[in-house]
Amino acid sequence: MAYAKSSIAYIERGTLCIKKHKQSEWILLFVLLWPFLINLVASLPGPLSYAQYVCDVIILCWCVGDIAGLSKSNTKVRREILAFVLWICVFLAYTLVTYARSYQSALYYLWGIRSNFRCYVLFFYVLLHMTQDNVDEWLNLLDPLFWINAVLSVIQFVFGGIKQDMLGGIFGVEAGTNGFTLVFLSIVVVKSQLKLYEQEEKVWVCLLKCAAALLIAAMAELKFYLLLFVFQMVLVAILTKFSWKKALVLSFCAIAVSFSMDLLAQWFSASTPFDIATLVEKAFQKNYATANDLNRLSAINTLSQDILTDPADRVFGLGLGNCDSANFSFLRTPFYETYSYLHYRWFSAPMMFLETGYLGLALYLGFFVICFIKTLKKRKHATGNAFYTSMAIIFSITAPVLAFYNASLRYEAGWMIYTVLALPFVASKQDLAEG
Repeated sequence: MAYAKSSIAYIERGTLCIKKHKQSEWILLFVLLWPFLINLVASLPGPLSYAQYVCDVIILCWCVGDIAGLSKSNTKVRREILAFVLWICVFLAYTLVTYARSYQSALYYLWGIRSNFRCYVLFFYVLLHMTQDNVDEWLNLLDPLFWINAVLSVIQFVFGGIKQDMLGGIFGVEAGTNGFTLVFLSIVVVKSQLKLYEQEEKVWVCLLKCAAALLIAAMAELKFYLLLFVFQMVLVAILTKFSWKKALVLSFCAIAVSFSMDLLAQWFSASTPFDIATLVEKAFQKNYATANDLNRLSAINTLSQDILTDPADRVFGLGLGNCDSANFSFLRTPFYETYSYLHYRWFSAPMMFLETGYLGLALYLGFFVICFIKTLKKRKHATGNAFYTSMAIIFSITAPVLAFYNASLRYEAGWMIYTVLALPFVASKQDLAEG
């Protein structure tokens, strides 16, 4: 089959690189970079804003194409990804069976599938169709995007007076962009630190990225990122060998985190102390933004006591999609119309519990457990790229944390994490040829 050719330019180690691509590779890179465009497209006026669903159409085509490919008698599923396939199939079957007991609308269910399963399609497409060259291109493109984001964030903060939840840099200036920023900063900083310890990045470049990320977090009042930064820095240190370079980086980062905390407290916490005890207390309190909504770590307990009073609903949920909403009025469910004030859609894990119950939540989080176990096994037996496995291990631990912290895993921001999770299982050229 003939493919149209296209080219893409990016910076690699200070050199401008231009590579030719098959049309299918270009489309894949477009989807992987979509998180940086989605908020801009969604803010377009009138019908133009519907362009935000272009990647949903692409992912649907991928899904249909891969299912058709698997239906061929000579097509085999690679053994190392069989566990992922079976787990997602079980999860999908579970949502279908449980929806039968709480059926409302086929459209609600299909929208629930779209919201929760398109990330798995992307995950499988990446590991089946990407090559290491494609992976490296995507990872290299993140660096110039990081600096563009940093410059835009400073301009927005200093000259535009934009701050806190509205400060999104390259992701825009609408509420909710913090989820994109949090994921993006995490991936770039972890990548930079791992590359540094592999002698593939200079010390001053890594330290500058860490400092820029912490500055952005302070301007956006991303208190949680400071904790996540330390947490991921510790994971990187555990997964890499000791060196004096690492000691230098850890010392610098400790000082930088302290400085970022001081800036954040100076700008936004004049009346509220900013310390670990306060953050923990706020995380477990019953409400988040209003006197009647849900908070992150207490949300499931509150929903269990006040909304899902039937034991069967707690186990199986109210049905995938039955609590969701969308820009289209016919997809705004009765439950959402009644309980939207709870802001339950702000958090992935409580939302999953609400729609699929404890069993569905276990299946949802179990995917990350499988990622962790299989990636750790590849690392232990040295059967995969050490950098890819380190990235995936760190983000298979980070993802469940983010599931309770915000809703980024349900939206395009989460695509970046699912891409990282797929890296250790990216198909070899032999796999692609056989497929």
